[in-house]
Amino acid sequence: MKRTYESLLNEIEDLKERAERARREEMRGVIERIRAAIDHYGLTAQDLGFPSARAGSARSGRRALSRPVKYRDEAGHTWVGFGKPPTWFREALAAGRTREELLAQPMSAPPAGDGRRAQRSARYRDDAGHSWSGLGPRPRWLLEALATGKTLEDLKA
Repeated sequence: MKRTYESLLNEIEDLKERAERARREEMRGVIERIRAAIDHYGLTAQDLGFPSARAGSARSGRRALSRPVKYRDEAGHTWVGFGKPPTWFREALAAGRTREELLAQPMSAPPAGDGRRAQRSARYRDDAGHSWSGLGPRPRWLLEALATGKTLEDLKA
């Protein structure tokens, strides 16, 4: 007798459920053995290569590194410039902002000069006021302008 497509699909679903149950049962055994070994040897997350939840605390035996804020936005988000850029920073760049525009100024000191440094260093600018220094990745506004047929020469500041 020839099996129907629907009967094969039902059998596949049944096998998937059975496989998942077997996987969960095997995982329970593995987790129990891992926990027993951790308890027996007194292992910590750090011993296993995981970052400690209390990294930088006195308990971990290390001091946390303190770095000054390098980037800041109007909403008060900050980033020191090391590691993976935070979401707010990536979204600001995608929206056409530049790294230079997001550089944090010391809170107590006013910006040097007349505060138009980003304007003076801009090599390319569009009608909406977006600017790019020509360094680093091209911002979205520039890519969109180039896609519409404009050239870098058209956008020179």
